[in-house]
Amino acid sequence: MADETVTVPPEHAVRVIQMPFEPSVTRTPGGTILASFGSAGDDADRELDMVLAGVERELATPSTVNVVALNGRIHMSELFEPAHPKTMAMPSPIAWCFHAGAVASVMASPARRRKLHERIQHIARIPIMQSACVLDGPTPAVTAFMQLVREHDVDVRNPDSSQGGLAVLIEVTRPGGEIVCVVAGQPVPRDGAPPPQDGMTEPVITYRSPRLLQVMLDAQARGNATAVIVTELLQRDVPPFVMRFKSGLELRNFGGDRTLPIYADATAVQWAAIDLGKPRESYEPAPVDLRGVLAQCAKTDVGIAVGLYRDRATPMYAVVPAAVVASLVAHLTSGDGSR
Repeated sequence: MADETVTVPPEHAVRVIQMPFEPSVTRTPGGTILASFGSAGDDADRELDMVLAGVERELATPSTVNVVALNGRIHMSELFEPAHPKTMAMPSPIAWCFHAGAVASVMASPARRRKLHERIQHIARIPIMQSACVLDGPTPAVTAFMQLVREHDVDVRNPDSSQGGLAVLIEVTRPGGEIVCVVAGQPVPRDGAPPPQDGMTEPVITYRSPRLLQVMLDAQARGNATAVIVTELLQRDVPPFVMRFKSGLELRNFGGDRTLPIYADATAVQWAAIDLGKPRESYEPAPVDLRGVLAQCAKTDVGIAVGLYRDRATPMYAVVPAAVVASLVAHLTSGDGSR
């Protein structure tokens, strides 16, 4: 869709469908199935199964979508009457959406990669039109994903950010009720980053922590279990984050505890920096090896504060005092620790 500002004529309605940050499966007013894996999170297996099951439910009640046949760029005005854009009637097309880190998360796991590929392959045989919109790219993981779905004619695109959002679809309701749909964004170049070797992709960066959040809420309800929270972090296969300043790491006091803040995901560290008034150029959101951080904290008699956000307005911190950190490190180094 070409960059432009247009006036919507009377009796027309325009809907710009944005890429969801959270996993979800919805059907747009025009009938397209929007299957979003959201941004990369710490419960990827469960969320993948949830999205694939949601797609199956939506496919059980098919609808016909008038998809505009793209041949190069199209102007929004070409979707309004009296223009007659060329359309194709498609049964329940699927728009797969991968927000930040989601492609790397899928491709990093052979089981997740296989599940998604089998589902895309099955849907292609029906046949049903599929497109994929990826926020990242071109990265090794995106290149590997494109190779995976190329044989099934899945059009892989980046979202359209020209108007400040992350548009994946544009739907126009014309006088009389006809809805036409355009796949937004630009095709991802096929000559991007080289594909990874032996199925490996770049490290996965998480932007959400639904599993850890539930562990924290359960611990809060019981009034204990900071050690359980740290154990959950240790068992994850993705790193937490710290704010690394030019002067090093900054400690924070929570009550009487001197702690090093450790953030569960990239979103938490970004939002915390904003809330603390830290300019973006003053720090680096750095992934860290939790075991190494715990060992260093134990040596310097410092606790940790595990931070994440329940929502944008609700930060949560689980404070693990220095004595508990020292006990955890002793347990880990004794050979009885997790992993």
